[in-house]
Amino acid sequence: MNFFSDNHDFTLKPNSHTEAVLSLSWNRVYRNLIASASADKTVKLWDLANETCVNTYTYHTDKVQAVSWNPAESSILATGSFDKRICILDVRNPQTMLSTELNGDIETLAWLPSPHHNHLLASDESGYLYCYDILKGLNQPLWSIQAHNKPCQAIAVNPVIPGLIVTGSPEHENPIKFWDIADGYPVCLYAENNSSIGMVFSLNFSVDDPYYLVVGNKSDEPVLINSIYFDPIKNKYGNQNWVHSETIKPSETPLQVADI
Repeated sequence: MNFFSDNHDFTLKPNSHTEAVLSLSWNRVYRNLIASASADKTVKLWDLANETCVNTYTYHTDKVQAVSWNPAESSILATGSFDKRICILDVRNPQTMLSTELNGDIETLAWLPSPHHNHLLASDESGYLYCYDILKGLNQPLWSIQAHNKPCQAIAVNPVIPGLIVTGSPEHENPIKFWDIADGYPVCLYAENNSSIGMVFSLNFSVDDPYYLVVGNKSDEPVLINSIYFDPIKNKYGNQNWVHSETIKPSETPLQVADI
């Protein structure tokens, strides 16, 4: 259903983006705070409690494709842009920003959960997947690999099974690949060669059942995959009772505008 007709008149909030919003990230600790990235080359922080734009960052020089809060360090924000740069900043002290430049446009970013929450995954338009330890800086990745022959447009980190990640691409041959990175370097466990999946734009694991993966693709409906039916996944992970051990709890008090 189309709720907005072509001539619908609505008013944007002050300091809104002037072009398409390409990525959103909700702060898991300070639930009043959301970060947005846009084709207008900016990153914005929004206070949902007051419905206001808290800050606008203009350090990127091209479309900002990805934005992601660190799952454990609630003030650390990672952004990725078509200017080929990954930037990491503490919103309480943005002058201390880290950055690095890759060979292609940044497609997506994903943090690993605790205890490896200092590890950031990044992918680019050439299909490469990178892993950085931000405590060691961004000069050199811990590892990098060509995950796909076309842009690696999606990364899903399993929230329950340590080291299990999935990447997605618009490539025809293997649009989805399952990886084990627990030993410090990615090993491809399974490549889904179902061409009917089509172009993959987003991926996300279920937090209730770690084997279920939802795929956003170029179709009218999302695709739901139960990965336990793939022998390599079943053989490696299927004989364990996985329990969600995430201990992060939302703060009882909103992050104040004065703190940013």
